[in-house]
Amino acid sequence: MLEGIVGHKRQIDMLARAIAKDRVPHAYIFAGPEGVGKKLVGIWLAKVLIDPPSFENYFHPDFLLIEDEAGIKIEKIRELIYKLSLKPYSAEYKVALIDRAETMTLEASNALLKALEEPKPNTVIILVTSSVERLPKTIISRTQKINFGLVGEDELKVLVPATLSADQKDLISSVAAGRPGWVKKVLADPENFTELESWGLSYQTFNQAERIDRLLLAQEIAGQETTEIKTLLDFWLVRLERDLNLTGKPELANKLRLVSRARRFIEQNLNAKLVLSELILAT
Repeated sequence: MLEGIVGHKRQIDMLARAIAKDRVPHAYIFAGPEGVGKKLVGIWLAKVLIDPPSFENYFHPDFLLIEDEAGIKIEKIRELIYKLSLKPYSAEYKVALIDRAETMTLEASNALLKALEEPKPNTVIILVTSSVERLPKTIISRTQKINFGLVGEDELKVLVPATLSADQKDLISSVAAGRPGWVKKVLADPENFTELESWGLSYQTFNQAERIDRLLLAQEIAGQETTEIKTLLDFWLVRLERDLNLTGKPELANKLRLVSRARRFIEQNLNAKLVLSELILAT
């Protein structure tokens, strides 16, 4: 594994070619599902551009990391722009990585746009997002977008310890739904294994239970945080796509479409209880 990265060989090869030809753009968007390793690839890119031997534990004076669970405000972006305006401390490049870039406020996005319109030499900005549709089109148009997909089950198996039972390995591989980040999270704390099992049970309920039980499930899910709801729906989407590929059942294709629509509505901050109840009634 390269820097702990699982999968994404095509994307890494593309970045490596740009570095080798000295054609690294001033800004990237790394877009794809949560937990697949976009941020890790971004950090790898920063490390290669700056100075691998002196880049330790994500720290280097020429590497700027912006992340905030509560959302990225204009003050953070203004500080970032100021630091990017300074000459590199010791490396050829200054690299900024903005994680969960979709959480930038409108003011922060507008401030960043000005920096993208007039990029400083030898600076690279990497926007990492699982919801690229929430970024302003003006920002998207001034970056090179690289899409990241889910990782294959065979590739995920390199993360799973050989000491686990065959059933545990299969559960992690199937329930992790192509996301190395989920595998690492589960293995970091045994309690997370229980959470994975509950996601699998929720999918079974959604797919097989009587409507009244599915409506109760919808109410239960609606009480969770928006991020948790999106993560669960992402998991359902992956499982539906997997089952559809295995069986070819038309009803699964319809469910896939409806869950995808519900996921978009949740992303748009519509009422979760209404969205999920409508999903159940439609299936």
